Amino acid sequence: VRQFDAQLQARGITSMKPPKSHTPAIEKGDYQFTRSKQILSATGLVLETYSCLQRNMLAQPLEARRQFAERAVFGTYEGIHPELMTDIRALLQEDRPDGQALHELIARAGEDGKAARHPVACELAALLVAELQGLEPAAQ
Repeated sequence: VRQFDAQLQARGITSMKPPKSHTPAIEKGDYQFTRSKQILSATGLVLETYSCLQRNMLAQPLEARRQFAERAVFGTYEGIHPELMTDIRALLQEDRPDGQALHELIARAGEDGKAARHPVACELAALLVAELQGLEPAAQ
């Protein structure tokens, strides 16, 4: 890594290696009690950005905050399980889908729909099951 980094710097390319995140405990003859200076210098911009976003969010009316939060979270905690989505894509790529595999996917999609609590997630799960059931005649 050092050799590669030296070669990059010799060509005028800045180092890809991040700066060290720690400092010695004893510096200039004095014991350093905390690393707060290093932590704040490394995370200051993140904290500043987060504080601005939080202030802007809290300045919105309650209904707008609810809509923002719903849009930010929906699909992260509720929705189609990634493995199910991968299996559905694989099934759709087949020239002639396997009927048994399709039945299993319909059952799995139905289970995901039962677990959904958000009204939109419930509606999407029902639509997915209906679409998969629509593929059944093509699979046979």
